[in-house]
Amino acid sequence: MHINTLKLTTFRNFETLDLQTEGKNHVVLYGENGAGKTNILEALSLLSPGFGIHKAKRAEQAQDGFSSWGLYSELTGGDESFSLGMSYDGKDRKIMLDGDIVEHQTDLTRLGHIVWFTPRYDRLFHDGAAPRRDFFDRLVFGLYPTHGALINRYKSHIKNRLKLLKENADSDWIGAEEHMASELAYQIALNRKNYFEALRETLSLVELDLECPLHKFILEGMEACDIAGKWQSHRKRDSIYQSTHFGTHRTDVIGTFLPAGNKLNRTSTGQHKKALLDVLLAHAELLHKEKGNAPLILLDEFVAHLDADNKNMMLEALTKYGAQIWMTGTEKSAFAGISDALFCKVENGLVSID
Repeated sequence: MHINTLKLTTFRNFETLDLQTEGKNHVVLYGENGAGKTNILEALSLLSPGFGIHKAKRAEQAQDGFSSWGLYSELTGGDESFSLGMSYDGKDRKIMLDGDIVEHQTDLTRLGHIVWFTPRYDRLFHDGAAPRRDFFDRLVFGLYPTHGALINRYKSHIKNRLKLLKENADSDWIGAEEHMASELAYQIALNRKNYFEALRETLSLVELDLECPLHKFILEGMEACDIAGKWQSHRKRDSIYQSTHFGTHRTDVIGTFLPAGNKLNRTSTGQHKKALLDVLLAHAELLHKEKGNAPLILLDEFVAHLDADNKNMMLEALTKYGAQIWMTGTEKSAFAGISDALFCKVENGLVSID
């Protein structure tokens, strides 16, 4: 996915924005903290299903004093060109793709895939499992476009099951929720398994594994009906603790940084950054191989902390796969040596091209 035009109206701290990328593969947004650099990345992240980088409510994305916002983009995805309009009127979000109303946000997968790295990922393997699971599920989503919708439906059925258990509802009702959730859980686990098997072929510095009893059981031949059976046998326990003890929502991702032999939760800051770079490069290579094009990549305050060699290596490799990369940083000098770049100074919700 390549962005050619991005226009914003009363979005975050931008009253208006009209940015043309001039066909550049690298777009650098620099300026002081709070200038609005990440707000531009957030707008771009909305071109993919979901709630974007910050997972913010639509109303929170409107500029102070306004209850609505608008976004327009002209972009290319693969060999196709698209125009996309998106607006929020204070109540509902509306999406128009090439002039037609989009009924389901999953239709945005036609545009391509978007991957983002933000400062909160600096401790991705040092903190809890949930952020890692969400991060890698977004990568899986690049290979399996329905993956995100499967997870949302799965969570809904698991929530309904717990509610029925708490209400001591009819066993058949609970069983129906377990059956529907088990079919979804099986497909989610299978998507993750297949993605990680493919990703391992392109990783260089990192070894990754899925850690979850359900995944282990699937490798041993477990079927969806067996998952439902597990939940049935755990009803008493889950009712008491009001949590579902078994399922794909318990998955974690573990790994090793091979050059040092360190577990990823014990790496230094520099090793951790290199490990994430390896995952990013491997994902871009995998999508290029499987889909024929690379994702749009949003790097918020990411490359500024890399040494020159690693920075140039990463950008050269990603560009080789055809990825457009948007980067933010406080100092323009942090991006010295980057060729084919559009440099944009962001200041108090205004953007000027250098």
